Amino acid sequence: MVKNLKLITLFLTLVISIFSVNAQTVLGTAKTEGFQVANSSFDDWSGAAYDGNEMPAVWNVANVTQVGMKFPVIDKVEGRTGNAVKMRETKVGAMGIFEVSPSWITLGMPWTELPSITEVKKATAGT
Repeated sequence: MVKNLKLITLFLTLVISIFSVNAQTVLGTAKTEGFQVANSSFDDWSGAAYDGNEMPAVWNVANVTQVGMKFPVIDKVEGRTGNAVKMRETKVGAMGIFEVSPSWITLGMPWTELPSITEVKKATAGT
């Protein structure tokens, strides 16, 4: 009896998995068709400069400003087919106390990049 129950459970799991993968494929194709990520090739570096460094257009970057000092966390480098973004972890701090700041890049507007606390409705990522 237990052996039959295990076989039935395994069979149902396989059937559900097959339908799930098929549904994701069909729905995924229908939903994403025609969408394109803006500046996905990183050819446009006309974004607002950060401490004299070029920034990719439409992307938000995890640059750090602390006690008036600026720490950029990405670099423009040559990629396989044009430009690319090189992300780096940067030591951030002052007075001998430093911590590594992870780097990230997003198309959304994270809390850390809001111009002021009164504009929280503009946040789209990391909320």
